[in-house]
Amino acid sequence: MKGALAKAVVACCLVLPASPAAAQVPARDALAQRVDRYLQPYLDLAAFSGVVLLARHGNILLERAYGMANYELGVPIRIGTRFHIASVSKTFTAAAVLQLVERGKIRIRDPIAKFVPDYPRGNEITVHHLLAHASGIPDVNGLPGYDTIARLPHTTASLVALFRDQPLDFVPGSRYSYSNSNYNLLAYIIEHVSGMGYGEFLEQNIFRPAGLTSTAVPLLDGRGSLPLGSGVARWQGVERPERRPDVHCPARGRRLRLDGGTAPEPPSLPDEWALARILE
Repeated sequence: MKGALAKAVVACCLVLPASPAAAQVPARDALAQRVDRYLQPYLDLAAFSGVVLLARHGNILLERAYGMANYELGVPIRIGTRFHIASVSKTFTAAAVLQLVERGKIRIRDPIAKFVPDYPRGNEITVHHLLAHASGIPDVNGLPGYDTIARLPHTTASLVALFRDQPLDFVPGSRYSYSNSNYNLLAYIIEHVSGMGYGEFLEQNIFRPAGLTSTAVPLLDGRGSLPLGSGVARWQGVERPERRPDVHCPARGRRLRLDGGTAPEPPSLPDEWALARILE
């Protein structure tokens, strides 16, 4: 999604700071009315869909769903609706890589040729370059025919094959340029090093230990069928349901996103709240 041209389905989780007047918490119904009034102009324009959670001192004051989870099918947002978090999920990929570094299975300065031996110029590109968007690998999202490619099923290997033979945009490590391909390749490396599917690794090493019970890679243990917000995007002046690109790997039972090789449907509000409590 780029700029203001896309209207995203989002989840908002706000932890209010402590204040001397904390004891004077507004009545829940009054607070709900204030939030409703604030959001109504956006709802009238179909410019916001999501779940709002307000909390103070660890206590939830308000949790309400607004708008549509799927405009095409007329499905409303519910408290338990999951949301795509797009490239924010690159954080999960980076955390998974660093866990493997801690376990001695990867070194940050390792060339990717160590894990993908036949990758062109793989001896020049390091794991650090991928993490820092400094590899020079062109963004798969910008390749010709991407809009068509993005709607086709892929394995992680076929996804990497989409950009592996593209010439580098610059010498690895010489500068920064954001590229989703970097994190697609990291997801592939995670699978190679761990011997697990990408979604399996996240489930066992990040989601479950952190108590993120509503967070998953789609189709992993069947949870991908839970309610998922799809959003609406505006393209050439026409609004249409937003169909995000997936990479489907039936052998391992999970899908990956073209925009980062990561989990498309963490989290729902319960998990946003759990993360907020951890970070307080």
